Parts: sequence; C-alpha cells; structure tokens
Amino acid sequence: MRRLYAGAENTIIFLITTSLRTILPTIRSRSHIIYFYSIAQNTIYEYLLERGVSRDNAKLFSSLSCGIPSIAMQYLEDSNVYEDYKNSFLQCLECITMPTYKKIILCQKIFQKRKNFIESGETARALLDIWLKAIRDIIHARLSPDETPGNFF
Repeated sequence: MRRLYAGAENTIIFLITTSLRTILPTIRSRSHIIYFYSIAQNTIYEYLLERGVSRDNAKLFSSLSCGIPSIAMQYLEDSNVYEDYKNSFLQCLECITMPTYKKIILCQKIFQKRKNFIESGETARALLDIWLKAIRDIIHARLSPDETPGNFF
C-alpha cells in the first residue's frame, strides 16, 4: 500500500477554538485538549513595571488587558489603540442610558461606513469585545470602588 504523505507520525495539527462544541466528537476523542487561561492582573502589572512602565500606566493597562499581556502591550505601544478603547468605553456608558431609538441611530452610524457584511461583522465583534470589557470594568468598579477604571480617564 502506498503512503499518501510522508512523516505522518511526526505531524502535529493544532486546532484552536473558543468552544469545544464546534469540534466534531470524532476529532475531539483523538485530540489532546490544552486550555489556555488568562494571566493574573498582578503578574501583568509586575511585568509592565519590569519593562519600565510607570506604576499608574502599569495599573491601568494591566487592568484593561483582561488577562492578555499582548493587549496591555498594544495600549502601551500604540496610543491610538488605547484612545479607541477609551472612546468605545465612554460610548458604551452613554449607550447604556440612551433610549432605544438613539441606540438604533448609533448602530447605523457605526456600520454605515462598512463596505461589506464581513467588515461589519469584524467591526461588531471588536466593538462588542470592548463593550464587554467596559461592562466588566463597570462591575469591577462597583465591587472595588477604590480601583475604578474611570478614575484613569
């Protein structure tokens, strides 16, 4: 019998998903599952301090990173990324209290500049990620009033 591809015994395939349900059971049963967890905020804070970041910025960006060090680094390295987050955060706060018709108008403004459905989906996903972080920060602020993210803006 002829082998279709060489080196199969040395081949490793990585499947990355946010939901195991999206992987067929036959594939799941033959897979080794590795869970990746977020990094503790304090660990990111210490890492940023070691890189010479000020205590205030290290506290702010480690808090906003949601346990993902590369997000904290993006905020540090590109002020536009942080400004976009801050603007979206403030927009989220405003949106929570506005009447429904204004929310619809806001959605139209956000998506009217998009060229296609894929671009709109990417925009929605990015915006929802920011809004989820914003809501997480609001909840965190309610539970720990002395560490309110809003104090950083």
